[in-house]
Amino acid sequence: MPYIAQREAAPRIDAANAMMAELCQERGIEVLDLNPHVSLNGVRRVEMSDDGVHFTPRANAVWIAALREKLSDQLFLDSGRLAKILLAPS
Repeated sequence: MPYIAQREAAPRIDAANAMMAELCQERGIEVLDLNPHVSLNGVRRVEMSDDGVHFTPRANAVWIAALREKLSDQLFLDSGRLAKILLAPS
């Protein structure tokens, strides 16, 4: 859940995100936390939303870049696991 413009809401958002991350981890679901990319000190950066709800094109570009990085890291890890399986003695 992304931060909003009001800093006071950050602790509740952090708590909700922690619960969601824990549930995802228990189920083997990857999580991409965009807050470090679109926020500063618990407040969404102004240029990331025009209406307080929807991402701007700039925020969407940040999201895509973060997702690409996460997928690239995951593919690298998966290829390493595959290599270990393929190279393991029978």
